[in-house]
Amino acid sequence: MPEPRRHLAAIAALCALVLYAVSANIVFAAQIRAAADFAVTPIRLANASAWQFGGFFLASLIGGLVADRVGKTRVLAVGSALVAAGAGIWAASGSLAGAFAGGVVMGAGGGILEGMSSALLADLFPKRRKFFLNISQMAYCLGAVGGPAAMGRLLPLGVSWRWFFAGTAAGGVVLLVLFALSHAPRPQRQEHSRGFPLHALRASVLLPALLVFLYVLAEMGTATFMNTYLREGCAAPESWAIYALSIFWAAMVAGRALCALLPESVPEHRVVSVLMLLSGIGLLAQAGVESWTAAVACFAFTGFAFSGIWPLIVAMTASRNPHGTGVAVGVTVACGSLGCVVAPPLFGRLIAGAEPADAFVWMAAILFVGALLSLAAGRIMNQPPPQSDDDTMGNPNNG
Repeated sequence: MPEPRRHLAAIAALCALVLYAVSANIVFAAQIRAAADFAVTPIRLANASAWQFGGFFLASLIGGLVADRVGKTRVLAVGSALVAAGAGIWAASGSLAGAFAGGVVMGAGGGILEGMSSALLADLFPKRRKFFLNISQMAYCLGAVGGPAAMGRLLPLGVSWRWFFAGTAAGGVVLLVLFALSHAPRPQRQEHSRGFPLHALRASVLLPALLVFLYVLAEMGTATFMNTYLREGCAAPESWAIYALSIFWAAMVAGRALCALLPESVPEHRVVSVLMLLSGIGLLAQAGVESWTAAVACFAFTGFAFSGIWPLIVAMTASRNPHGTGVAVGVTVACGSLGCVVAPPLFGRLIAGAEPADAFVWMAAILFVGALLSLAAGRIMNQPPPQSDDDTMGNPNNG
């Protein structure tokens, strides 16, 4: 791939992760005001997120299958268009049904952007996967913090929530153009079978997919219920219960910056195991805290430990499946999205119970299981990945 197009593809992939993060988080930020416009309760409107992750899951799987055949930038252009269309539906919607429809379409676009942007970066920089996948998740954190922060600042000033969805739609259009300009040659046909890619059922895909599910289950549970736990379980001031989420994400950004410096020779599974163990300890500590300030500090430590888990698991998946990163990463990311679906009902009742810290104890137990599984996965996948000439030139056939 010519260097200008390679660099443009990398920039577009990073921008795609920012846009995906914005599209995934502005729904929550707009929930109360949008519910009032639709004349429904915020709880009913919250179900739109479930529809959104349903679209995300299906698109992650399908997008990976298609990307390995027609090229990742082409599929990413489609994902950009879906985000633009879904956000546009949200912006123009006047009913709950419209919000649900917009959620499905926008979620489908997000599923493609999240998985295939990561896979594209792994293809473009096969010798620096750890660095670029950690940088990509720093880009995600930027969108996760920036979108809601802007809404928190501007909504009280009278700016309509619809303008933020319109802006997201415009971002999708710009991203579509970027991916169209960075279009690369189609993958070599002989590398792909016409039927279902059997490598998607290998341990090198299924074990990382299970690891990502366990991690996202704990991360989603933490991010979803942190505010409620601090406010109702620890009697924290409302402002600090909100700030804690920003501190959590900021700590994750710092951790990902450090993980980006890891040498490529360091085994991913060992680092993932250590980080899962440390993050589990951070959550387990919630059972012994005696003040809300200590609880916030534990959440900050947990966010820091969470930092490298997702990008390193994806890097492990891509490195073990260099000729089918679209399917491999798509399956892995799709399984991770199931954690977003399972976490709220699984931990919600515990948070609302007599001992809300019990929810975080269970999350810690899940992470400890993941730490052991990561070590086992490293032993099972101890064969070196197949090498090819593409590994020295950024795999030009996977655009």
